[in-house]
Amino acid sequence: MRKSILSLVGCALLATGAVTAEMKHSMHDESMHAKHAAKMHGNIEREDRRELVLYPLPVYESTLANMREHLRGIHNVQKLVGEGLYAEAADAADRAMGMGHNHGAHGSAAEHQFMPAGMMALGSAMHSSAADLAVALREAEVTDDLQAVFAAMGKVTENCVACHDAYRLQPME
Repeated sequence: MRKSILSLVGCALLATGAVTAEMKHSMHDESMHAKHAAKMHGNIEREDRRELVLYPLPVYESTLANMREHLRGIHNVQKLVGEGLYAEAADAADRAMGMGHNHGAHGSAAEHQFMPAGMMALGSAMHSSAADLAVALREAEVTDDLQAVFAAMGKVTENCVACHDAYRLQPME
């Protein structure tokens, strides 16, 4: 019974987070559309003050694909936690975001050579936090401690948000 109540509370918290994320995503989309419209009509757009990081096109595409895989990973973790499948959620965190995560055909070495030190540190912290999340999920299988799971999940996404707030990627021309 306690596990069901905690799972229900966890699902409610996840839904709240998803709505907030969707609202932020919608604002991002509107911002992107506004920038495009400003360019089309000759208006001056607001400057993006995030640090620009240039990648060769194949590495740029691979890096974005990896970030989307990380996002899918955190989504799968949330979904599995909502279903009470903590061990499976831990495996999903390890597979999609853990320290041994495969960084595509070009590998993390290709990405790292173009990353500023701060961006690299945030990426490493995200992968390390994902490993901690997997541990919290495996412990929750026994303890039902969802507070520890959500705290660990927050550490993962905190690094994602910090990186996306600080850096923007662009392919080299």
